[in-house]
Amino acid sequence: MLGFAFGQSNPGTKLPFRQITPTSYWISDVNSNLYNTWQEGEFTGSGNEHLADYANMQYYYVIVINYNTNAVKGAGSAFFLHVSNGHPTAGYVSVPKSIMEQLMKRIHSGAYIVNVASKDEVTDY
Repeated sequence: MLGFAFGQSNPGTKLPFRQITPTSYWISDVNSNLYNTWQEGEFTGSGNEHLADYANMQYYYVIVINYNTNAVKGAGSAFFLHVSNGHPTAGYVSVPKSIMEQLMKRIHSGAYIVNVASKDEVTDY
């Protein structure tokens, strides 16, 4: 299931939205009790991601993929649907900015991403 949206600006999403600030971090430190969560503060090091570093490109528009929401340490953190930077991603799903803006406006709470091998398989869902 998809979670909340975040980014540099809100294009009118129906999802709960969080604005990236200079102190926004996604915690990926497996030794932290805050693992796989958004936090505000100073959380440098240990693989934590400073979201503002990517706010003008990949994280301009983002929807959280609710994976490992029980925060099992080491099972994966920071799975997002976000704007493509033109390069492969490491566990994310990325699309061009114009498509991401459309998705932000159309996706609502309770939506899922479905992984299929061909468009014919979409009818199974």
